[in-house]
Amino acid sequence: MSFSRSLLSDFDPVFFQLVQDPRSVGGLSQRSNQQQQPHQRQAHAEVTEEEKEYRVLFEVPGVQKKDLEVHVGNDGKSVTIEGHVHRTNKPSSSAAQPSQAEGTSGKDQAQKPEQNGTYEYRSTFSRTIGFHHAVDASKVQANLADGVLTLNLPKRVDPGRQRISIQ
Repeated sequence: MSFSRSLLSDFDPVFFQLVQDPRSVGGLSQRSNQQQQPHQRQAHAEVTEEEKEYRVLFEVPGVQKKDLEVHVGNDGKSVTIEGHVHRTNKPSSSAAQPSQAEGTSGKDQAQKPEQNGTYEYRSTFSRTIGFHHAVDASKVQANLADGVLTLNLPKRVDPGRQRISIQ
């Protein structure tokens, strides 16, 4: 029984990869995934494993700290990052009225089309990374700088073999 649990837990990262990026193992196409979530993207991630911790770098350009959430789940065997971007661009009053330089006629200067309206951009993203060894959620450190979210996830200490006293 314990052998089968151990074997199945070894496949957890593979299943997380299948759920997060089905194209990587011949699953759903990108087009069908985009039809379900037209404005959802996936944060690019780089994972490195060291002896005592995992280090994960997520590229999240233009995303502010307040728009990010990080969760450790699956009993410490996965980390999920979720976020959103919402931008609204309003045309400035000077852009709508081009100025004419002295000594030039109106025909020589390029006319900018009048911009009326507000342009809005919304995007959400989510990414889950699975780990072979469980991490200690209480000791995770996260830092956002220059569009890169860095997570340091210490591995949970396994108590190893313990002797049980018989009464």
